Amino acid sequence: YFRNLTSAGSDEYVFSVVFLEDKSVIDERADILIKSDQPEMELEISEENGKTYYIYLQNLGEEYSLSKLLAEAKGKQNEYISLEKPVTQTYILTAEKRALLTIRAIRGKLEDGELKSTVRASNDFELEIEKV
Repeated sequence: YFRNLTSAGSDEYVFSVVFLEDKSVIDERADILIKSDQPEMELEISEENGKTYYIYLQNLGEEYSLSKLLAEAKGKQNEYISLEKPVTQTYILTAEKRALLTIRAIRGKLEDGELKSTVRASNDFELEIEKV
């Protein structure tokens, strides 16, 4: 599930995704999909206690893998979220323009470095970004 942790009046938008313990999916991996209601959306994003990166959502309404976007920004290999134990991931976002972001989690089997046979792991979570 997702939690909105944004403070009132803040220009930093904070959300967490929580994966609870579920022994039936411990051999699976998860990813977060994100889309924007605005084209050409650039976001400044940092993970909790981490460096800041820029990600780009080019196409209106297209879902992008947050794991892949962050891996590209970091210049690293893609790492999906392990579901072996309970996990909470927190992200901090800022943007130069208003947008409604729709975020959801998926899970699936890791095959050849990609998630296969994915299924929805959460409801849609909407995060409204106001112009800074």
